[in-house]
Amino acid sequence: MRIPVATILSAFLLANTAGAGCLDGTWRWLGDSGGTKPKTGAVVLIRFFGTTAEFVADQPGQHVESSGTYGCNGDRVTLSFPDLEGGADARNAPFSLHGDQLLLPFALMSGEKGTSQWRKLKGAVTTRIETADCPRKDEHGVPIMMCIKGLVGKSAGNQCLFSVTYLDDIPVDRSLGCALSCLNPALSPERQWACDAPDHTCYAGLSGQVVYRNAAALPEGSRGDLLRAASEIIETLRSNPGIPGDGRPIAGADLAAANRILSAKQAIVDITLAEMIPYSATCTPKRKELRWEYPRKYSAVPQVEASGEVPMQIYAPLKRFEIYGAAFYERRDERTRIARPPDELPALLIHELVHMRQENFGYGDGADRRLVPEQILNEIMAYDVASKTPFYRFALSASQRHDLVETGLEAQIAIFKKVWPSLASDVREGVAKWAWSVDIWMRSRMLLQPTQHGGVWNLLCAANEGGTLCGMSEGPGRPKRK
Repeated sequence: MRIPVATILSAFLLANTAGAGCLDGTWRWLGDSGGTKPKTGAVVLIRFFGTTAEFVADQPGQHVESSGTYGCNGDRVTLSFPDLEGGADARNAPFSLHGDQLLLPFALMSGEKGTSQWRKLKGAVTTRIETADCPRKDEHGVPIMMCIKGLVGKSAGNQCLFSVTYLDDIPVDRSLGCALSCLNPALSPERQWACDAPDHTCYAGLSGQVVYRNAAALPEGSRGDLLRAASEIIETLRSNPGIPGDGRPIAGADLAAANRILSAKQAIVDITLAEMIPYSATCTPKRKELRWEYPRKYSAVPQVEASGEVPMQIYAPLKRFEIYGAAFYERRDERTRIARPPDELPALLIHELVHMRQENFGYGDGADRRLVPEQILNEIMAYDVASKTPFYRFALSASQRHDLVETGLEAQIAIFKKVWPSLASDVREGVAKWAWSVDIWMRSRMLLQPTQHGGVWNLLCAANEGGTLCGMSEGPGRPKRK
């Protein structure tokens, strides 16, 4: 269905008052040549990267996104959003660029002749935890009068934590956090996973602090260190093709080069954890139990990834977090490696941090960790939960989100559906009861969104024969395995 741009943006407008090369980056709409401007609190953006364009319109209570294509030819641009009707379209039409000011050859609102003015943003994404008065209702419209605890250390029900994301200095997303806030867990089970101890005390202590920050939002010194470390890895690999990752023995000059690479990897991870996802230092259960290692070759069985190589894994038996070369660069061929964009490593780590809240670091209690259904369900959860964080939504491009989320998520769903029919009925029921009892996030999918993720959660509910919710014949609690 094609959506008229004017219909989408009508609620974002201020009353009408009279009055060359590539365009990659994020641009904010300032107004049309006819005088139409966004109203206070409304933000309309276009993000250009490669041949892809993203349209985003946001204001409190309303958010619209669309993906399209674009291309530059000298001082002319072609732009198309297939699901938007009129407005943001141009076909080999001239544009004007002066510094951070861009004039595009269409009037965004009217869809007729005219121009629209845009300002380029730095692209700095920062998410903070802020404390404010609790709303009267949660995002589901449920009254919060039933809140009896409120935040830890706060008056009962008076204060709540909010996750607020800024693009440069523009607030583009604000959502009610949990942390024992005024959300009623029984009425909003999909939020309860973020409230479980020890997260709630940690989140309460984060008020006023940054929890996510992309590379563009880093201090200049840290950003420079990050880029220099990435360059050191690529240049050293280019000069020493015998290391690492190909299994060859490392000695002599190669050993010195390998150590330079390991030091650069350590520097990148240190900056990522301390400054790009700083909440992880205190809010991630079990992280401090792990030994972080950077293997010189791939020792893991490759999973289904866009690159064909797994970038990192938690090896639960030895409590070891292994970060491989694929987390830092893409292998184009035997001799050519390209550095990953700096925002991809924190995105990968956010996925792994979800596993750190799960049983046995996400492996469940099965013996074969590649095929055990519990592990696959934990993977589906990690992809889904991570992809909904503000970092994924605002710091990554659509193509990055596709590569880091959709490809792997679709593969895990396909594996689960392939394995499920081969399981005996009592094993299926055991898996379903495990999912129902082990995490409120999974229970909420079984209860409220059974068709999500290709119907995986509906398969779990169908495996039970009880007469209660989702066919459960027992209350929550880990089932005994036969």
